[in-house]
Amino acid sequence: MVTFLYINVKTAALLALLGAGAAGLALAAEAVGLPGARTAAAVGAAVTLGGERVDGRLAGAGAAITFESSKGAVPLPDIAGITYGAWRGQAPLVAGIIAADGTILRGAVRVEKSGDVAVASARLGELKTPISKVAEVHFECRGAFPKDAGPGILLKNGDFVSSEALEIAATAVRSKSALGNIEVPVERVAAVRLIRRSRGADALPAPEAVLVLDNGDALVGRLAAAAVDAMKFSTAFGEVTVPLAFVREVDFPARMAYVSDLEAAVSTRGFAPEGATYFLADRSPDGALRSSGVVYRKGLFTRAGTAVVVRLPRGADTLVFTPGIADGADPPQGRFAVEAAAREIWSAAIDEGSTPGPVALKVAGMDSVTLFYASKPEGLIGSAGVWGDAFVTVRGAGESR
Repeated sequence: MVTFLYINVKTAALLALLGAGAAGLALAAEAVGLPGARTAAAVGAAVTLGGERVDGRLAGAGAAITFESSKGAVPLPDIAGITYGAWRGQAPLVAGIIAADGTILRGAVRVEKSGDVAVASARLGELKTPISKVAEVHFECRGAFPKDAGPGILLKNGDFVSSEALEIAATAVRSKSALGNIEVPVERVAAVRLIRRSRGADALPAPEAVLVLDNGDALVGRLAAAAVDAMKFSTAFGEVTVPLAFVREVDFPARMAYVSDLEAAVSTRGFAPEGATYFLADRSPDGALRSSGVVYRKGLFTRAGTAVVVRLPRGADTLVFTPGIADGADPPQGRFAVEAAAREIWSAAIDEGSTPGPVALKVAGMDSVTLFYASKPEGLIGSAGVWGDAFVTVRGAGESR
């Protein structure tokens, strides 16, 4: 039987990789057992705790890992995150697992007699972990668990069976519930939730690092070594070698927090018809969060006239985001503003197709900031703005206030 743990299964993800000369990195790769410099070096864009953006590569092993850039070596503890290449969206999690630590891994699932769950990842090969470390198993899931559902079985016909205890075998899922003891053949099961998601005092501490792959998979763990075209990452599946060709982001959650994951209060200013969508996190009304053709994995969608008051985490240092007009907005121009303590600390007028670039604002000592977007001319509800890849760098423990 599975013993239930109550934790926060939260994905998250963004930012951290770049480096030294190819010859030196090839030697480092050989020393730590990573592939050598057989491909062009993958260059990433890192953001420091102070909000500075630097290009380069990760190099080294263990405590000696640094981010090598044209400005010199940046210690890894000074990096909030790193991005590699453009985000193009993610595949739905039809088959795969969500681990108790927040890892998301897509691929055909097999439950072994030993109690391990094996996932055939198209990016990383077959990986195994004990069932005790798994929060959800998706066999062939094309629906969704009911809102706020706890442990239970989601059947392929859409029914959900809440469970007091669950056991997953190779051919069946056994459940103890209000309906009694039942056994469901795996071919009828869409997905199984083993662990309740929770927040607050029951949540796990922030992981050391999160690797986000190009298909949306997220590996939670510790960066063990980095070289020109791959890195070693310690995870619930053991030590995994990850080719940089598949990496899109490296987040360090103790040193950064996405705005879309923070506590926020939304209000409107001026004309606000009922039924309109004024605010969305990490998506738009049409699906992907998109501006000037660029897709953002994380960020905010705000309709004209929307004000979002964001509560900052303790130790917040710099607010980082890329503003842009949402694709399909009418009119395709507007004004972005950031306010703090009842005064405006930044603003910019932006038109469709313009590329203003990332913004970095110091927010140290502030409890909250307000993000506001207005159309040009004002009062036109068809206009909308995107706060792409919005996050806050955090110094110190980064506990919420």
